Amino acid sequence: MEQRLLALEMDFWRRSAGISRMERVANIKIREIMHVQQTIINEIEKRQLVWYGHVQRMREDQIPKKVLKWIPSERRKKGRPKATWIGGIHKAMSERNLHPGDWENRKGWQLGTGRRRTL
Repeated sequence: MEQRLLALEMDFWRRSAGISRMERVANIKIREIMHVQQTIINEIEKRQLVWYGHVQRMREDQIPKKVLKWIPSERRKKGRPKATWIGGIHKAMSERNLHPGDWENRKGWQLGTGRRRTL
């Protein structure tokens, strides 16, 4: 799915720049032309981390927190296990050097997720 999102994003930037795929211009060059620094995947991860920190700061009896902690009782079907949303969150946290409990410090969490540049 990640590759598909990146392909759609680059299609958008390529069309916006007026560059055909036949011209065989590299994606990095198109990002430079359009002054784009981040990919859509980075933006999605950032927003997921912002939401995750928001929910973690909630009281235990609130519904979003209960839903986040809920684990289904049934097993998955036979085959390759699917990636979970929380697994993606943990991966994004490790890439940004964030640890469980960091969400308590809002300013630090904003810096870690990329919402703020400096204190």
